[in-house]
Amino acid sequence: MTPKEIEAKLNQARQAVNAGDLVIAEQLANEALASLQTHAEDGDPFVNGLKSESSLDDKGNSIISNEQDLHMLAYIILGKIAILSGNYPAALSQYAALQIAAETANSTSGIVKAITGFGIVYHSLGNYDKALEFYAKALEIFEKLGDRSGVSLITGNIGSVYNYLGSYDKALEYYEQTLAVHEELADKSSFAIVSNNIGSVYNYLGSYEKALEYYTKSLAASEELGAKVKVADVRGNIGLVYSHLGSYDKALEYYAQALSIHEEIGQKSGVANVSGSIGIVYTKLGSYDKALEYYTKALAVNEELGRKSGVASVSVSIGVVFTNLGSYDKALEYYAKALETFEELGEKSGIANVTGNIGTTYYELKEYAKALDFQKRALVMTEEIGIRRQSGYFLMGIGNTLSAMGKKQEAIEYLQKSLHLRREEMQSQEGVADTLIAIGVLLAEQNKSDEALERLEEALALAEELGEKAEAFRAHKELALLLKKRKKIAASYKHFEKYHELEKEVQSEEAKKTAQRYQIEREQAEIAVRLQTTEQLLNKTLPPTISKRLIAGEKDIADRFVSVSILFADIVGFTPLSTRKTPRELVHLLNNLFSRFDKLTEKYGVERIKTIGDAYMIVSGAPEVVEDHALRMAQTAFGMLDEIAAFNAESGEGINLRIGVNSGEAIAAIVGNVKFTYDLWSDAVNTASRMESHGEPGKIHCTEEFRNALSLLSLESLSPYQFIERAVMHIKGKGMMKTYYLQKATL
Repeated sequence: MTPKEIEAKLNQARQAVNAGDLVIAEQLANEALASLQTHAEDGDPFVNGLKSESSLDDKGNSIISNEQDLHMLAYIILGKIAILSGNYPAALSQYAALQIAAETANSTSGIVKAITGFGIVYHSLGNYDKALEFYAKALEIFEKLGDRSGVSLITGNIGSVYNYLGSYDKALEYYEQTLAVHEELADKSSFAIVSNNIGSVYNYLGSYEKALEYYTKSLAASEELGAKVKVADVRGNIGLVYSHLGSYDKALEYYAQALSIHEEIGQKSGVANVSGSIGIVYTKLGSYDKALEYYTKALAVNEELGRKSGVASVSVSIGVVFTNLGSYDKALEYYAKALETFEELGEKSGIANVTGNIGTTYYELKEYAKALDFQKRALVMTEEIGIRRQSGYFLMGIGNTLSAMGKKQEAIEYLQKSLHLRREEMQSQEGVADTLIAIGVLLAEQNKSDEALERLEEALALAEELGEKAEAFRAHKELALLLKKRKKIAASYKHFEKYHELEKEVQSEEAKKTAQRYQIEREQAEIAVRLQTTEQLLNKTLPPTISKRLIAGEKDIADRFVSVSILFADIVGFTPLSTRKTPRELVHLLNNLFSRFDKLTEKYGVERIKTIGDAYMIVSGAPEVVEDHALRMAQTAFGMLDEIAAFNAESGEGINLRIGVNSGEAIAAIVGNVKFTYDLWSDAVNTASRMESHGEPGKIHCTEEFRNALSLLSLESLSPYQFIERAVMHIKGKGMMKTYYLQKATL
């Protein structure tokens, strides 16, 4: 591949990343990198046909000067792909390679991009201290270089860290700095991005008018630029604001617009994100069948893209649906899957979120000790990371659990902490009405009726302002009870009236939930039956471990095995036999023989790969890796010869078997999208086939590689086998080879 072709391939990879086609992008980038490495190994100076002036621009676009710049660009692209795919260990490896290449080339631009990449990875993993550490280093370098665009990139990323940590004042401070630079540079694209981020901060704070103000600015700039991806992202965020406001029709309208754009341009990651957001709206509406429909779509796209973090996040949302439906076992099942993935990725915020949700589920199950344990563990994690938004949620959960356990005063303390954190420190209205109601109820139980009344009235006013019907319903109920207790009958009656008005709506939603729960449980049972049937059918044609991976949704299953043993067997005398047998008799004979062989594969733990006419192929050591694969194959081969002898004795036939065996490396994979086949390829496989065709009836013909593999297992004890060396012979496609016949040892 020429330098220009490599450069073009890397630019194609970048375009594929921008289009959300990460599989194609990774393939293109790896092809370019492999070609670069080939040039390096060959000692090619590699300068012809390349530009001579610069290196990489601020977005990693190629302005190529030499081979080192191409290497760096490849690592930048592969690092970005790994982040978008949720494969953070791979991303760290790519940025480490980028840093080495940049230091070798004495490229400050490459070094700062590597450091920025490390910051983004740790940011994504929820390791915010490490992220800020790398961002600070990158910021220092960009400032020394006088790179205003680079400075704004990093300050924007730092703002995003503080945004996620719930330090909204610091987030706004950094975002405003970033926005000022972009306005100064007349960078409309970046202005749109940062305006969108500022809108998200105000969204979290519950300042929905300010959020819409900044989102509107971002949307206008994005539409002016014709940047469809950004337009879709901002419309999705506006949908989120309307979701928080309880304007679910408007939310779904904006989400539908965003989803349409993402689908039109093939931005699969956007499709996954918006589908998940639509699922959340339907969850809030109690339309759990629709919620699961969109969550399933989001899950499928995330799995297709290999976005493990996205899969885990959607699994949490599905768990929430089942918690709301009262299907707690199913909820815990989905939470367990998500927790396993987050722990694998090292995503601390995800781990904390799932842990807290598990606590909520145990609370609903009235297993309060377990609930408290999980909720406190989640709180410790969020406080350690510094995510105040989640901390506020878990403080409230702990307060409710302690209240249910009868620890009223301790419960009030936790609820007050949650209220202070959300309303005073974060200046957010999220969950505030709910917390005020819980505090009011506990104060009423302690006969602190004035304080209780103040809290409940405050909660009602906020719930009505935000359009939170469920909270308003509860506030009216508790106010009615409290005022009745205080002998204020008229005021109590007014709240009871409002309570009963809202009760019809709430009970209607509860009835809908119950009906949907039964429907979903029935559908889940039907799916389980179909899944079991599918699994049974697949297990008859594929190895069980492979069928499980297929059912789990894994695509493009392909594995490399360093050392396996392969056997080919062919029935000698089958052709003349077929001329004197009817088709039915012939099939019956083959079924009889192959069924005997299949039992041997089960007995010795080897895998039948396929039968072709009267030929039979087996592998040992795949898909399950075993060290004694050669021994298992030897036992199987002798078993097959014994079965042939038994068959001849029973049937009066005189057929024989020619067997060839080899050991070595192989690739095993699923072939086909409609009809699945598990097959094996490699030079070692071809050589095993040659051993069969160059062998003799009734004998096991094997290579020196198989002899070595079997001998290694027999060093400490007397081997039950012996190898009879054949004369060196020419093997088609291999040349001259030393081969052996395997026999049982004689005493």
